[in-house]
Amino acid sequence: MIPKPEMRLLAETVSEAFTASAEGNRRRGKAILEEGLRRAAAAREQGEEWAAELEEHYRRTLGSYGEEHSAPSFEEDALRAA
Repeated sequence: MIPKPEMRLLAETVSEAFTASAEGNRRRGKAILEEGLRRAAAAREQGEEWAAELEEHYRRTLGSYGEEHSAPSFEEDALRAA
């Protein structure tokens, strides 16, 4: 079971990512979620039993984020910013 503080951080991270996207910054939102995934992976590597489940939450969220925010693509955002 994922500890409550980690679940709160997951919820805050997801909220921050989707807020960034709503404000027009899809790449920042994706980066926020990827950082959460890295934190979960680091916890797993340190032997935290709950971390694999947390990683899966981040992976699923990144997948749905990509589906919901695919037009325009992240590449088009990069071209526009250049």
